[in-house]
Amino acid sequence: MKKGLLIALIFCLQALPVFAQQPCNTFDCAYQKAEQILKTSTAKDKYEKVLANLDDAENFAGGDQVKRDKIKALRKQAFDAIQKEKERADKLADVAKQQAETNRKQAEDNRRQALTAYANDLAYKSQIALERSDRTTAFQLATFAHRYVEAGNANVTRALIEALYYNDVPSHSPLPWSAALEGHSSYLSSVAFSPDGKRLATGSSDHSAKIWDVESGKQVLSLKGHSSYVSSVAFSPDGKRLATGSDDKSAKIWDVESGKQTLSLEGHSSYVSSVAFSPDGKRLATGSGDKSAKIWDVESGKQTLSLEGHSDYVWSVAFSPDGKRLVTGSQDQSAKIWDVESGKQLLSLEGHRSAVNSVAFSPDGKRLATGSDDQSAKIWDVESGKRVLSLEGHRSAVKSVAFSPDGKRLATGSGDKSAKIWDLESGKQALSLERHSDYVRSVAFSPDGKRLATGSQDQSAKIWDISPEGIILKVNKNRHLSPLSGPQLISYNLETLLDLHPDNEAKLIATREVWQIKAFADLAAAQAGGSNVLSRVEAPYSRANRLYAAALALQDELLIRMDWAKMLRKWAAVYRDDGKEGKAKELEAKADGLWKEE
Repeated sequence: MKKGLLIALIFCLQALPVFAQQPCNTFDCAYQKAEQILKTSTAKDKYEKVLANLDDAENFAGGDQVKRDKIKALRKQAFDAIQKEKERADKLADVAKQQAETNRKQAEDNRRQALTAYANDLAYKSQIALERSDRTTAFQLATFAHRYVEAGNANVTRALIEALYYNDVPSHSPLPWSAALEGHSSYLSSVAFSPDGKRLATGSSDHSAKIWDVESGKQVLSLKGHSSYVSSVAFSPDGKRLATGSDDKSAKIWDVESGKQTLSLEGHSSYVSSVAFSPDGKRLATGSGDKSAKIWDVESGKQTLSLEGHSDYVWSVAFSPDGKRLVTGSQDQSAKIWDVESGKQLLSLEGHRSAVNSVAFSPDGKRLATGSDDQSAKIWDVESGKRVLSLEGHRSAVKSVAFSPDGKRLATGSGDKSAKIWDLESGKQALSLERHSDYVRSVAFSPDGKRLATGSQDQSAKIWDISPEGIILKVNKNRHLSPLSGPQLISYNLETLLDLHPDNEAKLIATREVWQIKAFADLAAAQAGGSNVLSRVEAPYSRANRLYAAALALQDELLIRMDWAKMLRKWAAVYRDDGKEGKAKELEAKADGLWKEE
């Protein structure tokens, strides 16, 4: 019985296509066939068949208006279905086109990023070779990167310029160099060195924190987990963890090796503005816009203390070196010192005329530094609460303060786009670092005290060599010729620089004719052995005499040999050799009239 049913079923299935292909001889057959195909068929020629069967049905309908209305209605259904299919196909085509364009842009972006990374790496290696006095390798690396990788890369241009300069400078001459540290897409709010000084952490308003290798300038980790900007970063004393504070009202702790988040501390009702580990690494302090500071157990993640006494935002927190006290700086113009065991307020330091943005204990714990919107930094005696020193020199708010490891210097970062280093014995400014193009929001000394890191709203971090050997601009994003100290400028021997013969366009440095001498006019002048570096000069011819006059005003023979008229005549000779007589005469005319210009 079952076998018979199975055979019948197979026969029916085989017969269906034959039946479906048989022509209809009646209205009902043609109409029903069209209706069935419209509802169930998935064939490519589905609508053609529907319309063909409706045409047959219309022939069979004759003058029957009822049948013709049914045909009209079904035909409309078919056309509506066709329109929907077309719209769907158009939409899918648009999506596919958009996806293809997105993929193309992503591929191009990836390619561009890869080229930039490769070019930066070559530029960095060129500078390393230059630092080791391997001039040939430095020039070859820079030239290869410029010609075949990314000609417009600022780091490559810098490496090429330095390699060209260095080829005509005696081997013993110190040469400023820098390596790019790029990666954040918005302003930097905080910088911190690891305890061994080998890594630098940066926090940014792009919602991320990053860890960099200080020597290579390469990004080691990117820590993403906050839903708003990262306002503060701090390494644990053992260097194995990093704490971050964010506008998302949380503080997080990360494993530095794996980059994984190990703890999220939530309890503030407003943004977390500052984080600081205790010296033993067992506790973390946080300051917040909710006017409080809190102390957390790092192992359990539990809040152990809430310090409430400020009448406005708490901008900064710092533990004392013995871990027994915590200092907080606030929008209410005061700094307060607290006992971290009892939570009792020990001192309130009042003397600033505006918000206290940053606080720091000295390495011996006897002094306290505060930085304020009133454009000053102050040093306080921790025991008495008396002000010891007021450091004034910034032209805008002091956003950050940091003691040097030996406690003899204080670094300050300001809204005037500079960082300054102060001698705490005399209270005088020892150094002014002015290469950022926006607020300097954070400063940090390296553990050996030889370097200073600065983080700025210009989206760059810079690491400065502040050792006695000289100031070297180590890390920046928009790179220009670094400032030269007096002895360095003398060793460059500008007379020798003028003898650079442009055998090829690479040695002309810039393409616009006016700036073809920019490589020489773009040097910075400074007092020999002094600390105040003047800003770089992009001098048209009419300003050259003023630069020369300024040099003559210096006591040392710094730029005495900088004869601009002579330089112009040398370049005129170069153009004449190249058959450019018109340009040669133009330069000679400028040389003749140079000192007549005001």
